Amino acid sequence: MGSADVVYASSLKDLQNQSGIAADLVDEVTTFNANAELSLTDEFGRVLGPGDVIEGPEWLAARLRPGLAKNFGGVWTDMQAHVLDEYGQVIPGLYAAGEVAGMIPGGGSGTGFSGSSSACYYGGRLAGANAAADATAE
Repeated sequence: MGSADVVYASSLKDLQNQSGIAADLVDEVTTFNANAELSLTDEFGRVLGPGDVIEGPEWLAARLRPGLAKNFGGVWTDMQAHVLDEYGQVIPGLYAAGEVAGMIPGGGSGTGFSGSSSACYYGGRLAGANAAADATAE
C-alpha cells in the first residue's frame, strides 16, 4: 500500500528510511515523547502532557506540496497590516485586510485560498488594533 506521495511503515525507523524524511526523525520523536511524558514545554512554548506522545503501531508520511488556489491580488501590506507604497514604504494611517490585502497579512501576494476567512478575520483584527493604537498615540 502507498504511492510516491504516501508511505506506510510498521516502525518509525522504516518510515524515515522509506520516505526520505530527515535522518533525525527517530531522535526528534523520541525526544518529543520524553518531554511529553514529563509534561515539559516544547520548543514552541506549548506545555506537553502524556496525551501528546506520538506512537504507532503504524506510521504514515504524506508528501505535501503548496499550491496556489486563487489569486486575490490586492495591495501590499507589512506584517502589521500597514499598506505599502510602490517602494515598499508604509503609507501612514492606511491599513488593509481581507481580500483587498490579498487575504494574507504581510504581503498581499495573492497567496490566499478559498475558505481563508480566518485569514480575513485575523488580518482585520490586526489592522483594526494597529489603527486604534496609532490613533490613540497621536
